[in-house]
Amino acid sequence: MYKGLEFNKQNLAYFIERLNQTLEEDAIYFMVDGQETIRYASDSFFHFTGLHHHHVLGTDHRRFLILLRGKKAMVKSAEGVLLSFTFSKLTMPKYNPLDPAFSFFVLHPCEEITASFIDERTGLPNKRALLEVMKKHEKQPFTLVYGRFTEREDRWAEGLKKAQSHERSIYVIDEFTFCCFVKGRVSEQEAEEKITECLNPFKCILTAVVNEHSSSGTEELLKRAKQKNDTGQNKEEMMEGRLKQAIHNQSLSLVYQPQVDLHKEKVIGVEALLRWNDEVLGCVAPLTFIPVAEKTGLIKDIGLWVLEEACRQASLWKKEGLPVRMSVNISAVQCRDREFIQQLGEIIRKTDMNPWLLSLEITESFLLSQLQNGQEVLEGIKELGVHLSIDDFGTGYSTLSYLKNFPVDSLKIDQSFIRDVLIKEKDEVIVTSVIKLARNMNVKVVAEGVESSEVLTFLKENDCDEVQGYLYCKPLPPHEVTPFLLDGSARQILS
Repeated sequence: MYKGLEFNKQNLAYFIERLNQTLEEDAIYFMVDGQETIRYASDSFFHFTGLHHHHVLGTDHRRFLILLRGKKAMVKSAEGVLLSFTFSKLTMPKYNPLDPAFSFFVLHPCEEITASFIDERTGLPNKRALLEVMKKHEKQPFTLVYGRFTEREDRWAEGLKKAQSHERSIYVIDEFTFCCFVKGRVSEQEAEEKITECLNPFKCILTAVVNEHSSSGTEELLKRAKQKNDTGQNKEEMMEGRLKQAIHNQSLSLVYQPQVDLHKEKVIGVEALLRWNDEVLGCVAPLTFIPVAEKTGLIKDIGLWVLEEACRQASLWKKEGLPVRMSVNISAVQCRDREFIQQLGEIIRKTDMNPWLLSLEITESFLLSQLQNGQEVLEGIKELGVHLSIDDFGTGYSTLSYLKNFPVDSLKIDQSFIRDVLIKEKDEVIVTSVIKLARNMNVKVVAEGVESSEVLTFLKENDCDEVQGYLYCKPLPPHEVTPFLLDGSARQILS
């Protein structure tokens, strides 16, 4: 409760007691030191916002609180929703001249400004809220990722909420468009890739712009992001032709992200991830071109190329004395193809791939849509000796029935749960429960999207099997992955 405080705790307790006696029941409050760091927060603050204690205490309050004119403020909740308040700031009296200075922010819910800053359909902050945040940070570097959904989807708001984190905030612009605000200096490509990962499998076009202390103003920067995104819409119209040419010219490429075994403390696998750098369109995010490939049927050719190239690379590493498990994502369109099992077998033979070193990752959405035929497809894959994994576990429905009815070897907990596991108590419960359930059913668990040592420590303490994410390594071309396989050890991040 008083962790990190270097003054008389009795005086603090006395002041808090006086606050509780005088404040209304709906008030929440927190205390900051001279460096604007939160040193204490009321139980009502955590209950109201859904934020976790160790994500709040010891951090700068400006990560959560946006002060507006007229003693009004907004607080970003654990779900990324902006809550409206009126606020007052109280200075805690010093009972000893040597005591450090502390202040209390006292907040009362304010329905008056909710409508103007919150999108009614989704409950997410709107364009006006975004402009306020941009103005607050206009003298600092930040990145905007402007996105437009390519088709109507009832659950896309759910996807946007899962993309929220303490690093990025999502704002709804209109029925089909949104904008992600990322603090700090982030490359446009990296920003787009991270949002792409979060929003999968929702189909949208993403473009990013970076604020470099521009004097053009917030409205102008947002306008520039929209214009760049509109250009992206025109790109989609020519994408099919460029994709056909890319397949013919073999200009698609794969990068590989290492997967670390927490028990053996070594790299035991990699995930193959598709990239497309077109000479006309530039770097195109998978979330942008994969939907086009699925609509046009090109995904079958692309999927087979990815499988063959990944198996060829795995066999090459094996010949170099570096046997490593290769994980490949399989499209639902591929799995519905009656020839897929035969084609998979031919690729394994052609590339001299050890099937026990191949893991196919199939999304929950495929299993949901193929409850009748899914069993036959997965059993055909297993007969070849190939490992099976459920990707994005927890984002679909009836997930427990998959573990019961399908021959699954492992599951990957969706990064939306991993990312906020230390922030949202519900995510913590989900992750720990999934790990225990999987262990009892002799199914391995992979946590994807691990980006901090604190999250890694949590996963180790809860007996997770494997992890992958930017904390250890970003996706790399094969020649840059080889040193990780040669070294073998992952103790530099596990110690």
